[in-house]
Amino acid sequence: MDPPGKGNVSFTATNRAVLYAVVKRADLANTIIPHFNRYQLCGNKLYNYSIWCEIVKLVLAGEHRTDSGLETIISLRNKLNN
Repeated sequence: MDPPGKGNVSFTATNRAVLYAVVKRADLANTIIPHFNRYQLCGNKLYNYSIWCEIVKLVLAGEHRTDSGLETIISLRNKLNN
């Protein structure tokens, strides 16, 4: 069952994982980020989440439309899962 207007839930081909895709950028800031701020992740997932939050903030601020903003986002992305 999908939360109304917040995204889509799907299963991988092997059904070993569930994917949740958010449709609207505003839902990231208003629903997803507050959820994970309230129910915090641990360890490396928290580290990656913090970087991801920074990327979301930059995109929501329109920084991805500038060369320097895009470079910052790419630099942050390269830190994910390392």
